[in-house]
Amino acid sequence: MIIATPGKPDKTEFFNVEEVEAGLLKKYPFGYVPRPEIGNATGGLLHPRTMANRDSDPKKKSIEGTIKIGGKVCYPVSKIIEFLQSETHIFEEVG
Repeated sequence: MIIATPGKPDKTEFFNVEEVEAGLLKKYPFGYVPRPEIGNATGGLLHPRTMANRDSDPKKKSIEGTIKIGGKVCYPVSKIIEFLQSETHIFEEVG
């Protein structure tokens, strides 16, 4: 499956979900990404502070399946991908 990264309509880049997931699992073989590393893991698409705010507010959508390991909040790789897909909007060029 291919999805688009959010951004300017004329600079939308597509990436392969399976490749991204495989890359994350290679870097995080346990299958979880610690919140402080979420920015690096997603190429800057998500920010640790933003995710902390989303996690603390039940009205805001966040990544499901969050766990704590040694006091650090960690996100499952598969759910990070699902979250990115749900937050992606493709802009169509008009006229």
